[in-house]
Amino acid sequence: MMISSQSTASAAVAIRTAKTPVDARTAAATGGSGAGDATGVAASGKKNFATVATDARAALDAVYQQRGKAMDMHSSGKDWQAAFQGMDRRALYAVASNAGGQFSKDEQGAADFLMGKQVEEAQGINADNPASVLAVQGNLANAMKAGTKFLDTVSDEEKQSVSWAMSRASMQHSYEALAARDGQPVENLDSDNPLVKVIKAALGAAKGDPARERTEGRVDSVDSLKAQPWAQGLSAQIDQALQASSKQGSLLDRKV
Repeated sequence: MMISSQSTASAAVAIRTAKTPVDARTAAATGGSGAGDATGVAASGKKNFATVATDARAALDAVYQQRGKAMDMHSSGKDWQAAFQGMDRRALYAVASNAGGQFSKDEQGAADFLMGKQVEEAQGINADNPASVLAVQGNLANAMKAGTKFLDTVSDEEKQSVSWAMSRASMQHSYEALAARDGQPVENLDSDNPLVKVIKAALGAAKGDPARERTEGRVDSVDSLKAQPWAQGLSAQIDQALQASSKQGSLLDRKV
């Protein structure tokens, strides 16, 4: 679930169920940031994204072989967590975005969930400690700020997605609204990403207008972004921002 940034009330509800900006149903590109050699390692020494995805596929297959069967929608959260143990966020994103078209819906959903847990942990939420939720609700602005900063640390591939831009913009929008409400100084967390800028500006412009400020459904594609009430009339700006944001157009989860 995306974090709702349209009101401080919705932000309070969303803090517990915030998920990271991935579209678990959309195929991402298998090319990485930078050309790789036959070993799948870029000139910078970093694995290209295709290799990250291939390695993730192999790791999951090894787990299934050891278990004697593949995991599915009936598998427990604990089993899924164990299956993904050792994968960093870039690998999780490769699975969640179905890089190379080699991951099942259940695998995508599990990776998406685990990435959501990472955001929650960055915000101070511990799923095993209900008291942590109450503590976070006592300072939602700080939690939103922490979440915003965490989203800035994710991989270049993840940052090419519409869903990341939406979460990054809405998280900052919520942080600023909550900090202002609580009389806290507002730290400048502005992003250099053109799409984030457009979305955040649109959310701000719609604030206070019940007909426009709401976000409908999950924003995980160009179409779902343009369909938002607060994005009406901004199609050209969104297209320009997408073009400027993208290092490789194929990395965008366009899903039109």
